[in-house]
Amino acid sequence: MSEVKRYHVTEAGLVEGEALGRINVVLGSDYDVAVAVGTAFGNTLERVVAERDALQASIVRLNDKLSCMSAHVLAYKLSRQRLLGRARARELLISELQQRLTAADERADVLEGLLRQTNELLYVIQGDPGAVPSSSIDAMRGEVFTALKPAADVFVDPLKGCDVCGGKCQQPEEKKTDPRLIDALREAGFLRND
Repeated sequence: MSEVKRYHVTEAGLVEGEALGRINVVLGSDYDVAVAVGTAFGNTLERVVAERDALQASIVRLNDKLSCMSAHVLAYKLSRQRLLGRARARELLISELQQRLTAADERADVLEGLLRQTNELLYVIQGDPGAVPSSSIDAMRGEVFTALKPAADVFVDPLKGCDVCGGKCQQPEEKKTDPRLIDALREAGFLRND
């Protein structure tokens, strides 16, 4: 668009250009064009301001959503850590229980062997009581009493206590529950730090 032409009034009429001390005017058509452009610019400015405000509101909503999502991610991470801690505690507990089961199986095998030997010894004594020296009988009785002695590895569940007395007895020093298991159970939230 060309610039609005300005005129000043003289005795001869309108002269193009501005003059100091004279009345300056513009043509009506130029004025109408300038008003239309100004109005259009004003409308455009209002639209741009409205768009800016809407975008700022969108940014605020997105920031709120991002904060909410960040909180969810943090909660998920904490939950995942807690679950991993519980899984680790369960793995350690399963490992300890497996060791105790293996020991119990071995003890059952030893007792079964002694029972067979005792049965054979009794069979021999039944046939001829004097055929077996008393030292052999005493040795066999010693092995049986040793094998039948209560197992020192009574399982102590850190959550419930001893499975025999419910936690009233003291667990033998050499058979304490693995400290890693206790730590894992504490981390997983199964035990308090008392």
